[in-house]
Amino acid sequence: MTEPLPEKALSKRKPSKRGVVDANRVRKGLFVLASLCVGACVLISILAIWDYVGNQSAFKFLASCAVLVGGGVLFEVLNRWFGSALNPAATQQ
Repeated sequence: MTEPLPEKALSKRKPSKRGVVDANRVRKGLFVLASLCVGACVLISILAIWDYVGNQSAFKFLASCAVLVGGGVLFEVLNRWFGSALNPAATQQ
């Protein structure tokens, strides 16, 4: 049988991350997604200015990127909200 951990060992544990999914990973993923969308939107906008891409296609692409980034932000907010509801100790940091 294993012995229970002493109280000092329990107090040295890292505090749990906020969120159901690790909040740092979500934030990094959202940053990468937003960066790719911004870069792609700049490229599509330049192509639309030079008439290589139709204006309708450019507006659809811009709207799609806005929906993706908005969904990512909403996911991050919900992740933190549900994570703090599931783990009240994480909000006391």
